[in-house]
Amino acid sequence: MWFSWCSKVDDYFLWGTDGAIVVDRHGTGDIVTSCGSFLPFCHKGYGHFFEKVAEEEGLTGWATTMGGSSDTRIWTGHGIQSANLSAGYWNEHTDEETLEVAACYQTAKLLKAVLKRGNELRNIIRKINRQQPVVRNRRKAQ
Repeated sequence: MWFSWCSKVDDYFLWGTDGAIVVDRHGTGDIVTSCGSFLPFCHKGYGHFFEKVAEEEGLTGWATTMGGSSDTRIWTGHGIQSANLSAGYWNEHTDEETLEVAACYQTAKLLKAVLKRGNELRNIIRKINRQQPVVRNRRKAQ
């Protein structure tokens, strides 16, 4: 299935991109790996990597979960393993939107730890890609 909003990002811009980390989830501790039960953003192993890193770093409360629609769908629509992390904000898109600074800092610590393990993450993505072919959404010929 091709989503028209995916066409807004050209494939050439994404050449060589194997994984995406989106930080645009409300609340704390969520590693969103799908849009509901119908659109996976990534292989389970990709999401579990984030859980493992959080645990190793002593960051409590991080777990994979299903979420709602987000821009993460754009990267998924291009066949890129993607996860959406909680940023520590609440009441998004309202006049009461707030940011819990301590929670945001925990997200930054998780990102730093994940990026320090870039080679390990790259190996996980390669293993996933060997297990399942990458299916990139393409526009149908007109």
